[in-house]
Amino acid sequence: PGPGADGPSAARGARLRRASFVVAVLLAVGGVLASAGSASAASYRYWSFWSGAADGGWAYQQQGPNTYVPPDGSVDGWRFG
Repeated sequence: PGPGADGPSAARGARLRRASFVVAVLLAVGGVLASAGSASAASYRYWSFWSGAADGGWAYQQQGPNTYVPPDGSVDGWRFG
């Protein structure tokens, strides 16, 4: 090893490489999160409640899940939109 291979300058170089790596990871994660989008308060979003039909179709439930009692063997669905 040449001069500066161990000691303070080597430790400083290792810290600099580690810090550069951490910054690169944080920038990459920030880019992914920024491109993922966010739930905007400007638009109205809610969970809708659906009932599955025997033919495979879906019907929007006018009653909420707190008042609707599904028959045995039926299928209920939820959609966020």
